Amino acid sequence: RFYVSSITPSTHKSEWVYVTFDAHRSDDTRPYVFVSEDNGTSWESLRGNLPDSAASVRDLAEDIKNPDMLYLGTEHRAYVSADRGESWTELGQGLPTVAVHEFAQHPTSGELIAGTHGRSVWIVDVTPLRQMTEKALEKDAVLFKPNDVTRWRREPSRGNSGTRRFVGENPSTQVAIFYTLSKRTKDVSLVVKDGKGNVVRELEASGDKGLHAADWNRTVSSSSSSGSSSRFSSGGGRRRSRSRSMTIGSYTVELHVGSTVLTQDFEVHNDPAETDESWVEYELLLEALAESEGDEEPGDGGSQLDR
Repeated sequence: RFYVSSITPSTHKSEWVYVTFDAHRSDDTRPYVFVSEDNGTSWESLRGNLPDSAASVRDLAEDIKNPDMLYLGTEHRAYVSADRGESWTELGQGLPTVAVHEFAQHPTSGELIAGTHGRSVWIVDVTPLRQMTEKALEKDAVLFKPNDVTRWRREPSRGNSGTRRFVGENPSTQVAIFYTLSKRTKDVSLVVKDGKGNVVRELEASGDKGLHAADWNRTVSSSSSSGSSSRFSSGGGRRRSRSRSMTIGSYTVELHVGSTVLTQDFEVHNDPAETDESWVEYELLLEALAESEGDEEPGDGGSQLDR
């Protein structure tokens, strides 16, 4: 017996519809995925390179931004396709081997939510995936637009101690920057600038071929007002970084590949529950505390990477 596990009408083309089947009740655990581009008159398999080990399909979702991007939930894991099912890749480093029964997509944050059987929900930012079009991947270098971020204010936790503490993992507080290189390149660098064009952070950048991710921990060096940021210190002690949290506003990330400079803009939004004035007071207090702790602390005599 073949049971219809999902029917997904396309939100991009009215004549497209996707259907998945589950045949495990007939001792057939292979994945079955089909698409019709003529309102169900004819059907084409989208199995592509899906292995038998993917097992029965539970759900398929079409990306709300990119019509070529598909997400597939199976009995054992999740997959993503950037070419409408011609090829599939396992989705999610860190996602356990678990049945994925449903997907949801946040309309503005760029996050994909996977509902699993027995392991709660799993969330991943798919902003860079949505930009991996065939045209983009033909270029020598591509800098993908980072997702806008919200500067959430964290409050002290209360009543979360003991053996009955059940909490979820908070999302990363870093800004994820993705780029691709079609070939290995030596002269590669990443720079983050504020709305006035001042350099607020320089990030490590790999020149290897392929897709790369660089994380910015959202701190701004106190020396950024002069257009530079010191990331290393050396000598007999370890220097305490003079840094502060980013302010709300517009930022630009620059990818330098040889003489070519690629740019992408993103926004930093404030916590909706907070006013910018309260954040200014909060940051001034943190800076005052850092000043009182002094400039130097005992170290091991080596160089320290300020991240």
